Formats: sequence, structure tokens, C-alpha cells
Amino acid sequence: MHKGNALENQDREAVGPYHAPTGTLVGLSSIYFLLFLSQAIWRATLHTNAVENFGLDGGEVGLLFSLYYLPGVFCFLIGLAATRLQLYRLVALSCALLSTGFIIAGLSGGFAVLATATLMVAVGFTVFYATANAICLISGQEQTVAVSLGRMKSLGPLSGLCAAITIVAVFSPGLILEIVDTIDIGASLREQTTALILFSRQPDLDPAKLRVLLLVLAAALVLAAGLFAGMPRLRGKSGTYGQLRVVRLLAPYYVLNFLAGCRSAIFQAFALFVMIRDFQLPIHATAVLVFAGNVCNFIGYRCIGHALVYLRHKTVVVGLYALVMLNFLGFWYLLTRSGWARESVLITLCGLFLLDSLLFGMSVVTDSFLRTTGQYSNYVGDIGTGMTFFYFAAVLMSLLGSALWDTLGYHAFLLGSLVCLLAMITGQSLQSRTTARPAM
Repeated sequence: MHKGNALENQDREAVGPYHAPTGTLVGLSSIYFLLFLSQAIWRATLHTNAVENFGLDGGEVGLLFSLYYLPGVFCFLIGLAATRLQLYRLVALSCALLSTGFIIAGLSGGFAVLATATLMVAVGFTVFYATANAICLISGQEQTVAVSLGRMKSLGPLSGLCAAITIVAVFSPGLILEIVDTIDIGASLREQTTALILFSRQPDLDPAKLRVLLLVLAAALVLAAGLFAGMPRLRGKSGTYGQLRVVRLLAPYYVLNFLAGCRSAIFQAFALFVMIRDFQLPIHATAVLVFAGNVCNFIGYRCIGHALVYLRHKTVVVGLYALVMLNFLGFWYLLTRSGWARESVLITLCGLFLLDSLLFGMSVVTDSFLRTTGQYSNYVGDIGTGMTFFYFAAVLMSLLGSALWDTLGYHAFLLGSLVCLLAMITGQSLQSRTTARPAM
């Protein structure tokens, strides 16, 4: 059996990647958006649903969120699953896991049931993310694969925006009418502020409406998976694209994923925390800032993908992390040395927050780098292993976060700059077997 898989892998590497019909990538992008939308709605409603509708206490809610992040640490095992299943079947399996989780949560109650549903949703989402990226990598021309990857990944933040609108529309439709009535072309600053407060208000989660919403999402995922499975399949009906391996060639890829997890955890733990605790950023302003951050994420993913058409991966890595390092230094300087007025500091910090959101799509660079290695048969396993390094670093830094803040205070942002410097050094070692050429 292992010999047969090895021969299949050699055949794929000799022929090269499969160039999928446009419809396949469109179908994949549609499922990507739908699955991210479903996951965003699930995440946004999980805490309130667990506390208000199921009566769970703080410890049980904390355990639920721990379960949600647990599959990420074991992403490397996705490579083993991909040696037995075709990629389109992994997509269908992911949708089935999410659908089952939604159905279980929608039809039953209690901690055990909600924990099972949470774990199924988390596993399904993790498997899908690695598989979708692998399909995108093997399905296009080398010169444009980063653009395709950036476009697909940009649907993640877009789905987050749509999830927020969906939650308000389903659970508090009257709130939308209030917002519309409040806003007009000649609205005063006070009226605009009132509209922002209305928009940021958390709607009450009606258990019956949430149950229906989860069941609708489950049905939509099953339907989407069925339609995708009926599209033209990847080359080699019995072929697979997975393997569990850790190789020296991909050492920079693993390290960059680990450092990306550190960077993400440090910034997310401290940036908004500082603005809310020390500068009393109001809740409606926080909602608008997060909303604008998602828009910047959407733009950033696409811009980074286009940059990789003309620039080498190591050039983009160094450039992006140089900007992120300056961003961390900017936070540190404003909070410790600037001497500016509080209002000016807060406005500038918000600008730096949006800049970080614009530069957040580093995974477009690292994942598209795999295409340059020529190892077409191992994408799912390689991406899964990279995700393991990312999640491990994020969990580690999150656990150390409070201790770091108590010890370093505002100087914790300098630690983020150090992480960026290490990433810039690591990025210099990115070497490809093929030379990327600018698209004509």
C-alpha cells in the first residue's frame, strides 16, 4: 500500500499540478465563504448561547473555547487523512462535521452536547482550511496561484462582516430599522454616534431563532458540499494529496508559521486591551474598529497575493514584517515616549491597529511558497503541519500573555518587534526550486 502511494506521488510530481476548471475554484470559493460565515456566526453566538440559553458557568465556557482551539494543535494529522481520501471528499467531510455539530447544538442542550458540537465544528473547520488551501495551490498557474490564494483567503474577513449583519438581521431586525432611521445625509455627529451605539449593541439570542439559523446553515453546507462533489474532480480519481512529514526543506515555512502565531497572539492580546483599559475606547468605537479591521483584512489578503506575482517570497516576507515591526515599535513609542495628548495617541493607535489588519495576510506568502517547492503530493500535510506550529505558538503566547504583561507592561510590544525581526531573518532563507516570473 505504501509503495502504491509512493508511485502515485511520483506520478503527480512528474506531471505537475492539476489546472482545475474555473468552475471548481468558484465552487471552492463559494464553500469557503459559506463555511467561514457559518463558523463566524457560531463563534459570535457561542458564549452568549452557552451562558444565557444553556446556563453554563465561566469554567464550562472556558473549557468550550479550549476545545475549539484544540484541533489546531493536531493539524499535522490531516496529512494522514489526505493519504486515504481525495481532496473533494475531505471538503465534503468538513461540511458534514460542521453540519452535524450545528444540528446537535440546535436540537439538544447541556454542556456535554454543546462540547461535542463545538469539537465537531472545530475539527471540520480545521480540516477544511488545510484542504481548501491545498486545492487552491494545485489548481492554478504558478504565476497566479498567489493571487487566487489571496482572493480566496480574503473571503474569510468578508464572511465575518456578513456574519455580524446576519446576526443583527435575524435576532434584532428592529435594530436595523432604528439605525436606518437614525442615519441620514445631514445627520449630526450626535445622531451618528447614536447609530454607532445601536449597531454595537448585542442583540438578545432567541433560542428558537438560533436553532432555526443553525439548522439552515447545516442544510446549506450539506447542499454546497454535494454540489462541489458533483463538479469536475481533481486529476486522478484515486489519487490523494497528503502525507505526514517534517522535512528540512520546509524548515523556514515551519518557523515562519510559528512566529506568525506569536505575532498574532501578542498583538491580539495587548492592542485592543490597551485601547479599552487605558484609553477607555467606547464599545461602539470598538465595534467600528473591528469592522474596519475586517475590511482591511479583505484588502490586505488580495494586495499581498498580487505582490507575489512580481516579487519573490522572501522579499515580501521581509517587507511585510518590517512594516509590522515598525507597527509594534509605534505602539511602544506612543505608549511610553510620545508625550502626545490622550486623544491623539488613541487616534494614532487605532490607525496602527488598522495597519496591522492590512498586513495580517502572511499566510498567503507562506502557503503559496509551498507551490515553489514542487512537492505537489504533500500540500495538505505540509499546510496541516504549518498550522500546528501556528496554533502551538498562539496557545503558548496566550498562556504567557498575562505573565508577560505583568512583567513587561507596555514593553511587551518590543517583544513583538523581536518576533518580527526573527521572521525577517528566517524569510531570507526561503529558497524555491522554481523561479517565479512576473505575469505578462
